[in-house]
Amino acid sequence: MNVMNTATHLTMKLRQLATIRSGYALRQGIKSVENGNVHVIQIKDINKHNLIDSASVTRTQIDNIKPEQILQNGDILLRARGENRQAALFAMAQATCLAAPQFLIISVTAEQVLPEYIYWYINQKPAQSFLSKNAVGTNILNIPAQALGKLPIVLPSLQRQRSLIALNRLVAEEQQLLQQKINNSRRMMTAIVQQLIKEP
Repeated sequence: MNVMNTATHLTMKLRQLATIRSGYALRQGIKSVENGNVHVIQIKDINKHNLIDSASVTRTQIDNIKPEQILQNGDILLRARGENRQAALFAMAQATCLAAPQFLIISVTAEQVLPEYIYWYINQKPAQSFLSKNAVGTNILNIPAQALGKLPIVLPSLQRQRSLIALNRLVAEEQQLLQQKINNSRRMMTAIVQQLIKEP
């Protein structure tokens, strides 16, 4: 399905629309602290639907955090290392959160683009192909912030962006419902097998 004719829209580089920074540089492993002052989002906390699982995010204690290091609603977290280069949208502003150094953080600054549109666009095939071509490294590939900043972003009107965002949300909801049905069916089959084993 062709959801957008790129020939009729303005194209700008990501660095013209947003700031890009690396995740928080941790000096040591993340230790869980029950009453810690900050939550640290790691790769493990992003599920296969590119959503942040807030229940799995580790709470810890980190002193001397700078305000600009704290994640804000609408920030986009890009997996910068490894084969998976998909992005997640941050929406946990009720808690003080940092992103682990495996992420690049994209903070949209331009008025003509919505953060959720950038999040959607980065996860589409053209952007993913660009990121794959610009990954560097030998054993573990990574995306340099400078390369990410050169990513071309097609900019439809804000109204069209909102339409695409709504469509993406609908698809995500359908995926979650389908996964729930699959999980329920698997649990049912497991229960049937267990019952058969118990039968004389």
